[in-house]
Amino acid sequence: MNDVVIGAKILDVLTVGMYPDALDAIREYIQNSFDAIRQAEANGVLGPNQGSVVVAIDPDRRRISIRDNGIGVPAAQARTTLLSIGASRKIVGVNAGFRGIGRLAGLAYCDKLVFRTAYKDEPRQTELVFNAAEIRKGISVSSTDARDETAVDILEKLTKLRQFDADNTGSFFEVDLIDINPKASPFLDVEKVRDYLRQVAPVEFDTQAFVYGHSIINPFLKQFGAHRTINLELRVNDRREAIKKPYRTFHRAGSGKNNRVEIKDIDTFRDPVDPPRWIAWISRSQDLRGTINDEDVRGIRLRSSNILIGDYRTFSRVFEKVQKSYARFNGWYSGEVHILDSRIIPNSRRDFFEDNDAWQAAEKTLIERADPLIRRAYQNSDERNRDFDSIQHDAEQAVVAAKKKAARGFASDDNRSDAVNELKKQEQRIERAKSGDRTEDELDALNKRKDEVEAVRKELEEKPRPLIDESVLDRDERKIVRLIMDVVNQICGADLAEKTAVEVDRRLKARKNQLKQHYTQGPTRAGSAGQSAREHEDRHIDGTPLS
Repeated sequence: MNDVVIGAKILDVLTVGMYPDALDAIREYIQNSFDAIRQAEANGVLGPNQGSVVVAIDPDRRRISIRDNGIGVPAAQARTTLLSIGASRKIVGVNAGFRGIGRLAGLAYCDKLVFRTAYKDEPRQTELVFNAAEIRKGISVSSTDARDETAVDILEKLTKLRQFDADNTGSFFEVDLIDINPKASPFLDVEKVRDYLRQVAPVEFDTQAFVYGHSIINPFLKQFGAHRTINLELRVNDRREAIKKPYRTFHRAGSGKNNRVEIKDIDTFRDPVDPPRWIAWISRSQDLRGTINDEDVRGIRLRSSNILIGDYRTFSRVFEKVQKSYARFNGWYSGEVHILDSRIIPNSRRDFFEDNDAWQAAEKTLIERADPLIRRAYQNSDERNRDFDSIQHDAEQAVVAAKKKAARGFASDDNRSDAVNELKKQEQRIERAKSGDRTEDELDALNKRKDEVEAVRKELEEKPRPLIDESVLDRDERKIVRLIMDVVNQICGADLAEKTAVEVDRRLKARKNQLKQHYTQGPTRAGSAGQSAREHEDRHIDGTPLS
């Protein structure tokens, strides 16, 4: 087997190719810290809840480090342990990491990668420096040197090991990424790093923001040995912040202003077999308003060793197994599924699990558990869709009715106010509908419909057109006619008021024609001016003589 060669390009696959998202490299180091802390607790080096990890960011110096107070690496084993690839001694199903490749993750994102460590009770520290920039050149597909060099050749040539006496400050392991390259700019974005750590790392709930974490979820997790956490701190210059999971007693869903959804309780579930392969918790709200807006808590999440698998979309694959289009319903819920079965193994990218018999069996019961969640979300979605169609139809009918009335004229001011209020009602209904989980097309349609309703309403308010032609009436007469028509509308209803207004309008038009005819003919044909005026004054609106 001496003729078997592991070429240098394998390092490219295990670094740049393995972790296309720069922040996943941080996850690998957090995962190693988690295992080191567990080992220190098992060896009595650390007591319960004493394990800590510090992520320090220095944006000005383009530098990020991850340091834990776990078991560390013995000086005598440091070189072999830190330079070996795929030769981890960790136990599958017990440790979070076990492939022995995550340690190299940082090579893709900095010019210099440094490991520092000390083992318990040893007065010596070890420092291993990787010339990451030159390693990347050497393992590049375009590199001609890489054709003849092995992975071992590259690592021996471009790494430097140093061991030295130091004060015994306790065991630790530190990863230092120096001169972060542009590809890894997220490392220096404090908000992105904070958000990532809160979702991915095995940390505690924020008991002030999410009371259910302490009162319901943690006791449930402890019952099955799944409550595994570390103390994680984010440092930026002189600022320090304890990292907690992002869950709160509310989340936001939908697109409207009133999109706050209160969490009323927590539902817990377990795999029906003994011992359970998985356990889960899901936030319970009074109603479902669609996809949760807050990405940091959106979706049921998969976790192994309390470390996130994939992202908020990963569990959608389980929903998808019921029906492909149902994948979206995972985003309507917020919660976690903790994998307990050691035979269910995260894949090398840690974005899902290996498709073995253990996962397939667990997935089957997860699908059964997801089915009622899908039915609830589907029913809510179906009702919302019917509501959407109803809102569109009712608003359209209100606009058509208002335009017809406006073209014909209104019998009274009250009659016009009723039409205006109906349009306002439709506007408010449309606005409420926008607060649900709407697609862009639905929101666009609702906005257009609201604009149409609003335009018609404003026209009625600004340019009222009475059904009665008041041009032949003086100001006082107009007031009296409007008052009478409002009374008729209130007592007899809109239909009778409209019939009355039509008849009044007909008689006023007859009067207008008589007056027009009188002034056109002049006093010669109609008699003297005085006689004509008296005849006009002594007649009803419709022209019949007064008795």
